Amino acid sequence: FESAADAVRAALAFQTALKAIPNPILTCRYSVHYGVCYGDGEDYFGHSLNLCARLRDIGHPDQILVSATVAELGQQLQLEGISFYDLGWHGLKDMESATRIYQVDPADHHQPFLRLKTDSRFRLPTFGTQFVGRHVELDRISTILSNQRAVLLLGPGGIGKTRLAVRSAEVVATNQNYPCVFANLIEAVDAKSVEQVLAGTFGLRTTEELIKAINGDLIMIVDNCEHVANAAAEAVNILLQSLPNLRVIATSRVKMSLHSCTALNLDGLGVDEHGTASVDLFVQLAKTHDDAFELGPGDEALVQSICSAAEGVPLVIELAAFYVNRLSVKQIADRVFELVRKQTTKGRHSSIDAVLTGSVDTLEPETQQACGQLAWFAGGFTFEAANTMLGPKAEAALGNLIESSLLRFDRNAQPVPRYRFLEVIRVFMRDTLGGSTPGEPLIQWALTRSEELTNNLNDEHNRQELEVEMPNFRVALAAIAETDDKDLHGLKLATQLARYWMTSGAIEGSHWLQTMLAKAPEAGGNHNILVMFAHGYNRLGIILYRQQLWAQASQAYLTARTFADKAGIRSISISTKLNEGLILTEQGFLDSARPLLEDAEEYYRLEGQTDNWVTTLLNLGRLELREGNLGKAEALLLEGIKSSIEKSDLSFVCCNLNLISCALLQGKDSEPYIVELKKLEPILDINNRAAFYYFVGLAAYSIGNAKLERKYSARAQDLIAQGASVNSFDLNLRSRVVMK
Repeated sequence: FESAADAVRAALAFQTALKAIPNPILTCRYSVHYGVCYGDGEDYFGHSLNLCARLRDIGHPDQILVSATVAELGQQLQLEGISFYDLGWHGLKDMESATRIYQVDPADHHQPFLRLKTDSRFRLPTFGTQFVGRHVELDRISTILSNQRAVLLLGPGGIGKTRLAVRSAEVVATNQNYPCVFANLIEAVDAKSVEQVLAGTFGLRTTEELIKAINGDLIMIVDNCEHVANAAAEAVNILLQSLPNLRVIATSRVKMSLHSCTALNLDGLGVDEHGTASVDLFVQLAKTHDDAFELGPGDEALVQSICSAAEGVPLVIELAAFYVNRLSVKQIADRVFELVRKQTTKGRHSSIDAVLTGSVDTLEPETQQACGQLAWFAGGFTFEAANTMLGPKAEAALGNLIESSLLRFDRNAQPVPRYRFLEVIRVFMRDTLGGSTPGEPLIQWALTRSEELTNNLNDEHNRQELEVEMPNFRVALAAIAETDDKDLHGLKLATQLARYWMTSGAIEGSHWLQTMLAKAPEAGGNHNILVMFAHGYNRLGIILYRQQLWAQASQAYLTARTFADKAGIRSISISTKLNEGLILTEQGFLDSARPLLEDAEEYYRLEGQTDNWVTTLLNLGRLELREGNLGKAEALLLEGIKSSIEKSDLSFVCCNLNLISCALLQGKDSEPYIVELKKLEPILDINNRAAFYYFVGLAAYSIGNAKLERKYSARAQDLIAQGASVNSFDLNLRSRVVMK
């Protein structure tokens, strides 16, 4: 056509003529655009022709669609009998920016049609896998956008911010019938380029043009804001202030100040009511590299371990899945952190190192240094720990790392609030910024904190906090193990932690104590070193005793007593006698055990150390019980019960257990002791509960109650099947009771 007006008139005439035909066998869709075409007289091509074809594709039968260019020309010419109805901005296939579309109608009649086939969504990125998980976050974003104007998705690179932003926009667009646009600021470098990218989503150049162009509801995704955060925030705020119906979903690694905005910090994918999202993602991604990939026997558990190590971070899972066509799932699981740090493809997400290097580059040198130091904390850390490491600079450094989405503050952590890195971030920061060792500040913190926490392990809060800090204490131990440890920091730390290992982790405890004792310099005549060796070997003996390594435990006690005697520390010497007496009693060497236990009983009684004295009474009672001196055994055990300060500690429990045996062997009533233990049943550890059930069963057996005996014996056997152990002494007593 020579003019846009002629084309519009022709389309409208054609539409009118077809409508006049009864039951037409043909329907038409019409589109008109005005622009430059290229061709040879027979065939035409070019952007204008492509745009016109895309307009035709999205229309409905009998509908005439025209571009904004045509509508503006028509309105200027004031075409008689023709009206242009604004349908808003829409995304068209293969078009870089959104297009404003109008419908042509006779001036006296507007014909409504269904929504255009663009589905009101502009050009959004597409992905090679289905969206998985994030149901809580999707609901949260939808709720926020129904009450506020903006959502800021925060998190480190690779956490899935872009994917969630796009999916959220799709959900809201579908539910609210909103159009949406996507602005990627990855190439923006300053305020001007930010403006150009935002306006470019509508094929425009300036903010002013953009504000004029948008005249209805719209969702705008503004992605990758971190490197131009201030400029992006300023530009988005202008749009929010000028466009009351605009909703924004922004993504950034650093915090931004947006009007009427809620910030969401993203964690990795996890397990929700819809299944294991991270495992589903791994399988989907694996199939993109090997379409025959299927989970074999045992593979699901291995994939779960990969996703657990990745803490559900989508990029880590994606990089791990890259290797399924060259490594087994087990090999990937064994090397997951090593593999994801290698470059797999080109681009900013080609490896974890590539992603995190970009984040590190945005940090000030002082913050980089602090990050490297804090990354040595393998189990997260408290503010007090950070303060020990960094001093007065701690608060600012923590704030900067949190603002950069590299560090999280978990105010709900138990037993106290903690800071933590995602493990993949921590390992990278440690390796690139942390130097070869954690340094003296972390070791000094470990020495001080472990002493504070192990001084009262009966306090449940202390025990919980110690268990949380154990990964950090292990880092300190491993670092010390690489030195000559002339200052005996390793021995001191291991000896303090031995109080914990005595009841939890005996194998680990014996390993570290033996390692640090072997590394320590010769004691010579140094009193302090003699004392440390005495404590170390004594606690090693206790831990070996817990493992029933009798010979090694006895040797450790003997060595501890030698050092204690040289140092003149009678309390340690007596402690070794008590502990060695336990072993000799357990082994049946009662004549050798008696003088050791009697020395300990006299010392603790005269020193007024009630807890240790009751423990000694218990073991003397067990010795007499073993020798068949039931009257002496009963008197000692009753004295132990009478003198116990805590009516729930191990010695009190064991005194009652052994008194049940005494009563049964003497034909006396064991009910009082059973009643006492019945009160404590909920707090008994698994071993003492098993022993208790055994003896209750024996008590029932002794009075001919076979039903009750079977009930409690079955309970004891169940606990043993779960890992409880009943020592040989108790089993020996059981045999004697049965024989009697």
